[in-house]
Amino acid sequence: MLTVYLCTISAFFSCLIGIPLGTWAARNPHIDRIMTVIVDTLQTLPSFVYHGHAIRNHNRLLGQVDGVDGIKTGYTHASGFNLVTSMRRGDRHIVAVVLGGRSGGQRDARMRSLISEHIMLASAKPSTPTRVAEAAPRPLPFPFPLPFLNPAPEGPVT
Repeated sequence: MLTVYLCTISAFFSCLIGIPLGTWAARNPHIDRIMTVIVDTLQTLPSFVYHGHAIRNHNRLLGQVDGVDGIKTGYTHASGFNLVTSMRRGDRHIVAVVLGGRSGGQRDARMRSLISEHIMLASAKPSTPTRVAEAAPRPLPFPFPLPFLNPAPEGPVT
């Protein structure tokens, strides 16, 4: 019960402080730059302490490979060790993905290789994201009709 209480209080104070700061940053480019530096610094910390236990970041490339600012690490039994990394060097920016690593070290070595092979191929010009695929809408598989998903036709009922 204490955990629920602490999470509720934390969420309340996060909103109480975060919403005004976010609004201020959205309206003021100088504050936005300051907030971006603070948030980026917090997201790239190699470890932090929670209840007396050191919690490490699993992305070992942070702080080891110049320009890596990280995105997501993960592991599942079916796919192995996975890593999505964002990296910026100068005016070049890439996002690289490694799926199915046999170990964290093997995954990191492959990511280092991908970065070094492809960073100079990245465009130095700003570009817009390209849509790779688009899924067609599918009906939801509900065993019973839901009125808010299939509204009744408008007009008089005959």
